[in-house]
Amino acid sequence: MVMKRNMMGRNLRRSIVNSLGRYIAIATIIALGTAIFVGLRSTKMDMVATGQAYTDSQNMFDLRFISTYGWEPEQVEEIAALEGLEDVEGVFYADLIAQSEKSSDALVYRFYTVPESINRLVLLEGRMPERADECLADGFRNDESVIGTKVTVSQENSDDALDQLEQREFTVVGLVSSPLYMDTNRGNTSVGSGSIANFFFVPADAFDISYYTEVHATIPGDYQIYSQEYNDAMEQAADLLKPELEAIAQARVDSIRQDAMEEYEDGLAD
Repeated sequence: MVMKRNMMGRNLRRSIVNSLGRYIAIATIIALGTAIFVGLRSTKMDMVATGQAYTDSQNMFDLRFISTYGWEPEQVEEIAALEGLEDVEGVFYADLIAQSEKSSDALVYRFYTVPESINRLVLLEGRMPERADECLADGFRNDESVIGTKVTVSQENSDDALDQLEQREFTVVGLVSSPLYMDTNRGNTSVGSGSIANFFFVPADAFDISYYTEVHATIPGDYQIYSQEYNDAMEQAADLLKPELEAIAQARVDSIRQDAMEEYEDGLAD
């Protein structure tokens, strides 16, 4: 038994010595694979922790409420009073064809109103807008050379889209990041080419609006992102709120229908 073990050891050493390069290469590959595996395991936790800190500090929304007819300011206040929600904020945005001085083509951009409490912006360069004709640009798709340039809303937009605007030209005064966009995709739209090239944030005074496009909300509780506990809490909150939100949304539909009917009857009488 001892002799067999000694012979095995000699053969193993002889094989290693005779093919030392191949042995080192195999050992290196194993070590590299192990290092990558350990690195990925560690990186995942670091990335989740970084994402958690970012979404918490910017108060990223948990739930988004969408209605075909939008939400009136009074309805946003009504939603804010519902049980199971912490912060609630109305959001307005419009997809518009515009011409930037940094681009030779007219492209589709998404114009948001600057948020106040939910999905807060991180100012990367420049300053925040101080007038209705100033805006903030996407800090990940632009550099500081864009600050001071102008963005002009095109006449190619529909009349309804243009009627929403108080301003037709904006000066870029800063670069920001937004928790709404944490990857390179900027979304799709039914306007123009169908692809959103970039986003801008403008003061609410830049729009002539009487309703919000969406309502963003946060739920109470300190949850870890991507956890099952967090997913369950959001699903539970959504299930509880859905009937009440449907009633609030239907009230706006009924109001619009009633106004349209009254306008029709007045026109018919004339």
